[in-house]
Amino acid sequence: MKETLALILTLVLLPVFFLMFDYQKTENTGQAVLLGKTFACGENKYCGEKIEITCADCTEEHAPLLQTIGEYQESVAECLSDYFDFEPSKIRYFASNPQNFSCSKDTCLVTGIAFNGAVKFNGFPAYMGKGEKTHAQNIVADVHETTHAFAFYALGTPIPQWFDEGLAIQTDARVNCHPRQFEEKRMSEEKLGPILVELKNGKKMSEVIEQPTEHDRGAVFFYALEKEFSCGKECVARLFRQLQALRLEKIAQGKGFSTSSPFLTNEIIKEETEKITGKDASWLFEYLEIRR
Repeated sequence: MKETLALILTLVLLPVFFLMFDYQKTENTGQAVLLGKTFACGENKYCGEKIEITCADCTEEHAPLLQTIGEYQESVAECLSDYFDFEPSKIRYFASNPQNFSCSKDTCLVTGIAFNGAVKFNGFPAYMGKGEKTHAQNIVADVHETTHAFAFYALGTPIPQWFDEGLAIQTDARVNCHPRQFEEKRMSEEKLGPILVELKNGKKMSEVIEQPTEHDRGAVFFYALEKEFSCGKECVARLFRQLQALRLEKIAQGKGFSTSSPFLTNEIIKEETEKITGKDASWLFEYLEIRR
């Protein structure tokens, strides 16, 4: 009887002991910076309700920075969910030890890339002084790359690059998600106003800007929506939701999409833009040299 009782106590208390040990390990090292589900997250990670950040080569000293990034990006994800009225899958960010990256200028912004709904940063999303360590006061909130992740989950892939980049630039510039949000200047009147004037006068994008990028094309498109089509940030959010609804409708009809046969084409974007705004967008697509 005593042996049976001892066995039962062992089976009950042993898992508790390991949980206590694991919790103590987490508290002491500071490597697992978590919200909520502590034991499910692991080391060098931040786990929130809407986002998850992993930094495989981070050390204990980076834990407070990972915490800061996590709190910022959790707020951004909540903000964009409200703005687009869309709830994506949990967004995963991958950061790197910021000491492995240096800036060629006195200050720089750590770059990132979004791919298949995930976001990868070269270091931490931060302004960094040349040759300096990243400090909490340098951390900025990323909206641009996170917008790409939202677009991926809502609109599928591939998305025309000019539209994807323009949407991210517009959202970063017009939607205030966090006090520490990166200041997006590519939608400024000073930068885009003269370009739009030239387009309205009949010039093509390549005649106004030498070798325009898809970022340039997208920024001018959304700036023109705002200035010429009375389609500001709330209108753009409606366009986003309309495109998502159309995609879901096509899927419900049994339509499959692939890289060679995507859902979101330039023609669909033009058609839905005209429905939302009630205006002909042919001239804008023509002068931006967006092929239909």
